[in-house]
Amino acid sequence: MKHLKQMAGDFFITGSGGPEIYAGKDMVAAHRHMNISGDEFVAVLDDAVNALQANDVGQREQEEVLYILYSLKGQVVGI
Repeated sequence: MKHLKQMAGDFFITGSGGPEIYAGKDMVAAHRHMNISGDEFVAVLDDAVNALQANDVGQREQEEVLYILYSLKGQVVGI
């Protein structure tokens, strides 16, 4: 779990314009053969919003996280 949290943090730091510190797999490689549907992708976005709201993350920051996640849709859905 510690490693997962670190990778997620690094991913968002890189995705939000911070230094390029993410060293994990690219999104296509990470999701290849998972056959994630559009509905499943949206369910993850919903879960992310719920988690952000439950942790009192500001509206602007929530929008930034959703923008980063949604920008990856083509690299995750149906791969």
